[in-house]
Amino acid sequence: MFSSKIFTRISFHKINIRTFRQQQRPNPSKERSSPNNLLWKIIEENNIKGAQDWKDVRTQIQNEIRSVTPASIDAMTVSICTRKKKFNLALSYLDFLNNENVKLNLATLGKYFKLLYVKGVEESLATEDEEKILQMYDSLRTTYPVLDSLTLDNVTQALSLTKKWKVCLDLLDEIKVTSSPTSNTYSAVIAAAFSNKADNLAWKLLDELIENNKTIQDVVYITYFKRIITQSEKIAHIEKMFNFMQNNGVQIEPENVDTFVEAFKDLKVVIKNSNIHTRGVCKCCNKKLKTFELSDDEFNNLKTKILDNVIVGKDVFNKTTSEELERFNKFTSNMEKFDVIIDGLNVAYSAGVKQSSYVTSGLVAAVVSHFARVGKKVLVLGRKHMSKWPQKNWKYVQKNATTFLTEDLSQDDPYLLYCALNSGKDTVIVTRDLMRSHKFLLREVHLKLLFDRWLSQRQYLLLRVPENGEPIFKKPLPFSQIAQKNEEYWHIPCISDSTSASSKWLCIKL
Repeated sequence: MFSSKIFTRISFHKINIRTFRQQQRPNPSKERSSPNNLLWKIIEENNIKGAQDWKDVRTQIQNEIRSVTPASIDAMTVSICTRKKKFNLALSYLDFLNNENVKLNLATLGKYFKLLYVKGVEESLATEDEEKILQMYDSLRTTYPVLDSLTLDNVTQALSLTKKWKVCLDLLDEIKVTSSPTSNTYSAVIAAAFSNKADNLAWKLLDELIENNKTIQDVVYITYFKRIITQSEKIAHIEKMFNFMQNNGVQIEPENVDTFVEAFKDLKVVIKNSNIHTRGVCKCCNKKLKTFELSDDEFNNLKTKILDNVIVGKDVFNKTTSEELERFNKFTSNMEKFDVIIDGLNVAYSAGVKQSSYVTSGLVAAVVSHFARVGKKVLVLGRKHMSKWPQKNWKYVQKNATTFLTEDLSQDDPYLLYCALNSGKDTVIVTRDLMRSHKFLLREVHLKLLFDRWLSQRQYLLLRVPENGEPIFKKPLPFSQIAQKNEEYWHIPCISDSTSASSKWLCIKL
């Protein structure tokens, strides 16, 4: 058992990692106002009613916001008015520029298209606005045969609301030459496809959006659910979208929840905001959510792809020496299966890098003690300088766990992942690292989802070590944080943190 005498060296500090993190957060009130906020303040204070007011605003902006150049004032003004949904104000500014014979630069033209798109989505596109978009597009392509990706994004969104929406498909290909279409642009074209009953195209583009790590915007849901109101078998169409969300790990962005709920207004289904109890029970319908465990085939597929394509192919060979790699290969060739793998430095510095070596080594020793006491086989991965920690703590770690230390300049994450995968799908990993960089290297969406499911079900996060020396962890939740059907109820997550049990959910009875 981990000696209480050892722990007395760290108990005085009363390490609470969550509190420490909160103390390090910057105070938003101390942050300087952004140019956009200052610009909007100037516009609001002037109570604009005519051309002279806009002239005064332009002058004031140049005098007060030094970071804004005369060439960028117009684009910023249109952009901030659009963001604040002051569409008529933005249009009056553009009329002012036209009357002053100010030629709009490309940045301002792009913001003009964005304005007409946002206005069209919010208020439905007026005939004169559609004509304006088409006229502007023809004129723009005559003047600028080649456009930058940012302008193309704005143009594509506006054009998606018109009768020539299919031109957007060519524009998407044009954007892909130098960049990747934004979430807003993909979503605008998908919504256009649904609106114009080109469902096969819409689903194809949704797959493409997910493959490119983009987020579905609420315009897609609004358009899709509006489209199926009058269709027979509308429940089947709703479930088609929900199944897509489940299969692709799609969550509703917190800021889009109200809009998502509003999209169901005319579908006559019962939809409620809910929370899921830490036991996995919905507080609205009392149904228990499921855990989607990886099958053996799924885990072995994930393991093979990560080991071959991510770790060996991308990380280990590039971020270690040949000698160290040979040492690691020798270690893993005879490696036993471990129940628990601890990210040594991650645990040690979970309370901050400025803690003494007594505190950092004590945290690792406490975690090792926790698992060793219940007979778990433990592996601690870290770096060589850890061997210089206070020997009483370090020797305890060595006696009660297997250790593998890399060079101090090496990245130890790939080793951690490699050992965890080789130990089997039930191995626990103790780290705060979400392994996003490794997940990113998995090109297939399906594999990324499997990776998320595996890690979320096996990851322990150290929260604190109180005076009794028994670590307190944030453990995996007993349910999967993905859209799922539980009897006649669907539960849709509205979360941005897959480790949080207090996230919002939608409980929907079809």
